[in-house]
Amino acid sequence: MFYDVNEQRVNKVFKVCKKYLSHYQRSVFKGQITPSSLLRLTNELKKLLKKMKIRYV
Repeated sequence: MFYDVNEQRVNKVFKVCKKYLSHYQRSVFKGQITPSSLLRLTNELKKLLKKMKIRYV
């Protein structure tokens, strides 16, 4: 997984991703993830991005 967000928001997104995947470099994470963990990660990121008023794809 990789992401590209404003510098002010990087730490928050990083912390969420770090719960589910291994940090590889900068804003890149890798690792195996179960379908249920992927759903939790996705929901957590959507909630965070909505709170920060960021559009996502």
